[in-house]
Amino acid sequence: MQASSSYLSLDLVTAIARILFGLLFLAKMYHSLQARKLVWGHRQPFGHRGLRWFSAVLVLSIVCFILGIGTGPAALSMWILYLFLYRYASLFGLEDVCFTTTAAYFALAVPNQRLAFDTIFLLPGWGRLFSTESLVPELALTTVVGLIFLSAGLEKLPSQIWKRGLGAYYFFWQPQFRRFDTSWLIQYSFVIIPVGWIALIMELGILPVWSFNVLPFGLLFWVLGFGFVLSLWTIFILTWIGECLTIGMLVILWVFLEKQAGGLVSWWTEALSYPMGFPQILVLIALLVSIGAVTLTVCIPIGFIRFMKLPMLSRIYKMSRILSRFTWGIIPVDVFTEAHMEGPMIYRTFVHFKNGSESQEVFRIFSENCSPGPERPFRPAFFEVTSYKVTEVCMELDAHSAVSPERQSFMFELCDYIIDSRLDDFQRNEISHFSFQTVQIIPPKGFRGIAAAYLEEAWEEAFRVLFREGTPSAIEASREKIVKAPTGRDISRLSFAFNPLSK
Repeated sequence: MQASSSYLSLDLVTAIARILFGLLFLAKMYHSLQARKLVWGHRQPFGHRGLRWFSAVLVLSIVCFILGIGTGPAALSMWILYLFLYRYASLFGLEDVCFTTTAAYFALAVPNQRLAFDTIFLLPGWGRLFSTESLVPELALTTVVGLIFLSAGLEKLPSQIWKRGLGAYYFFWQPQFRRFDTSWLIQYSFVIIPVGWIALIMELGILPVWSFNVLPFGLLFWVLGFGFVLSLWTIFILTWIGECLTIGMLVILWVFLEKQAGGLVSWWTEALSYPMGFPQILVLIALLVSIGAVTLTVCIPIGFIRFMKLPMLSRIYKMSRILSRFTWGIIPVDVFTEAHMEGPMIYRTFVHFKNGSESQEVFRIFSENCSPGPERPFRPAFFEVTSYKVTEVCMELDAHSAVSPERQSFMFELCDYIIDSRLDDFQRNEISHFSFQTVQIIPPKGFRGIAAAYLEEAWEEAFRVLFREGTPSAIEASREKIVKAPTGRDISRLSFAFNPLSK
């Protein structure tokens, strides 16, 4: 069903979304490939050469997707190659979940009817897999985005931070997330505490409400969700997550305004009643199975599976986690809980040379006041995620006076990336060591307004990465006790690879 106004047609909406997502995807790949030693530090598909070839094909697919040249094959290639390449990545988080989900949608929607060379020059290829009357790709996107929000809400339920009503307060209070000063919001408990509860209600309720009543309640929840998404890339530095989700949310809004009555349940029922050919039926079955796998992954906690100790249930759950991860890219969305907001450590990196010259700060993703540094904004989230790995290294040094091989390898790759991107080649052999200075952000136990005790803390050297002949060789602690307060990180998880039966 087409919208009544031609300028709001589905073809035009998806074409604009295609170009915006393609440009965002291209920028992400640019930064990822610049930091490929960091992103693919532990494993690379078929070695360095394989990574280069697969990355080149992915970039070419993105360019064709933006221009609308062979849009169908390009969209399918983007989705498959992104899943494949990031199967080997050391870092996979909410940003990658959002990109994979959106890429999967475009592989189904194939938006080549407007603003595309396919249409202008009548190039061969394939178009939309389902009719515009059924809106199957858009319904799938709406369902999966709702499941992403639901997963984020369910993962917050056991969190003591959110149980105490401090989730939004901590998020707006901590400096490493903020692009702007938010003291105007967090100084009043009667404002910021309800914001946290509203956010949690929105995450838990958005899919159930969308399922049965889009107008007016579903639209209200959409506004709340869209407001949260906008804040990620305006107030905060989670630009890529926010912008990618914004594209998906705008497509969802078009569906709401087009359909108006009913909800996802009735819309899916209607979509399934449209006549389809055999290829469409096969794709639809695979699509519904994958959404079912996402639902199991999101709604059933791993603790329940371990408690039940039923081999058949465990196998089904494992397969659903694998299918969810390698179709929509979805894993349980554990964000803005203790893992990210309980005692995080902010770091700065300095290089020291053998000649004893003054040290030089070489990696400034965090500033002296613990806010995002000049090199952090508008870059993918894996730059910020390095702070969690630095925290885990500090925890291991405190606990064992040594660093596990996996985290040591990651820190060595981080140092190599910094050298390649920030220093001249001739300086490598002159490096004595890298110094990692840290400040731990210790949130108050309860509401304390705009109090910022971390500003009174001095930056202290936490550990050094020693160099031998221009190569990182060892990590040594610089002081006896590095971590001053509990953190939400789990140092028992050593593997950087996807594990379908781990949280």
